[in-house]
Amino acid sequence: MIRYKVEWIGEFKCDRQIGETDYTEKIITIKNGLDKATSFWTFFHELEHAISEELGLKMTERQVNGLEMGLAQAVEDNGW
Repeated sequence: MIRYKVEWIGEFKCDRQIGETDYTEKIITIKNGLDKATSFWTFFHELEHAISEELGLKMTERQVNGLEMGLAQAVEDNGW
């Protein structure tokens, strides 16, 4: 089973960063103050990184982004 704790943070060091995954501590960190959809997809994006790491898939950022876009389209197409 893959278990990561989710934490919220006011700001990251980089202004453009809104999420990050710490594989050692098993923590997904998301920036506070994002709208609901952005928070959800940021969590989902970071979760994909965590799954990739835990399963040894070694997905690139491009692969994670592609999977995210495909899943987002499936969610939107089905009215979720």
